[in-house]
Amino acid sequence: MRDELEYIVGLGCEVGLHGGYYSYNDPKTLREEKIRLERALGKTVIGIRMHYLRFNVPDTWRLLADLGFKYDTTFGYPDMPGF
Repeated sequence: MRDELEYIVGLGCEVGLHGGYYSYNDPKTLREEKIRLERALGKTVIGIRMHYLRFNVPDTWRLLADLGFKYDTTFGYPDMPGF
């Protein structure tokens, strides 16, 4: 996996985290996921998208900010279209 990540970064692309199913409201789990990806990349991860659009406003935003994410691309809702 590390070779593939290096290839993607070498192309000038950014690699973000796709948070796990339960990590949207679990600081410990999300921190571990972020650290694991950062170790594999050798750089800080600043972007995220939550799995299955799982999100709890405003708690998940606070969690993401506390962990150092700069942006989130979890747009929309899992049970209806739109924002």
